[in-house]
Amino acid sequence: GRRAPRRAASPTPYWLVKTVAGSFWTLQVNERFRSHRRRRAELIADPGYLDDVLAQGNRRGNQIAGETPHQVRQVMGMTYQSSR
Repeated sequence: GRRAPRRAASPTPYWLVKTVAGSFWTLQVNERFRSHRRRRAELIADPGYLDDVLAQGNRRGNQIAGETPHQVRQVMGMTYQSSR
């Protein structure tokens, strides 16, 4: 009774591993960003809201930018009083 040698199991084809793994990660990424995509769609549907947010940010940025040079001059002791 000599037994025939066992054949090694054939490896899983690379294309199958890549397809299954790729599908898994695609599903994970899609699930992770589902709520973000939904919120983005809501924001795009209301361009007036986005315009308002941008306008408010622009006003606030201009306000801060206007204060900064004055604050820098004060810290550096470069504020001068007008003699008028």
